[in-house]
Amino acid sequence: MLEGGREAFMHDSYAQAFVEGGYPFLYATILAFGVLALGIFSRRVTVPRPLLIAEAATVVILVCGWKLGEVFMTTGAFIVLGLAIGARFGEEPRLADRWWAAP
Repeated sequence: MLEGGREAFMHDSYAQAFVEGGYPFLYATILAFGVLALGIFSRRVTVPRPLLIAEAATVVILVCGWKLGEVFMTTGAFIVLGLAIGARFGEEPRLADRWWAAP
């Protein structure tokens, strides 16, 4: 709320993150999407297809956050972040562990 009871709508997710939690929240958000999802410090030479798709979706979220408000704290952004973390740090399931595999 602004002075006089008017509402303010953010048109930038980075500014919105700063308003909601200051610099710590802004930096934590950027680090989560930049380091965990994009893997900017990763030394991986080959990128598997699921990780490539998750990284592309992360880039879309970062670019959309530049011009749209409330992009980082949405269900879709958290799903993309979770898929990226799972593809980057998780193990590929074996065929016997998959639920559709015949016993």
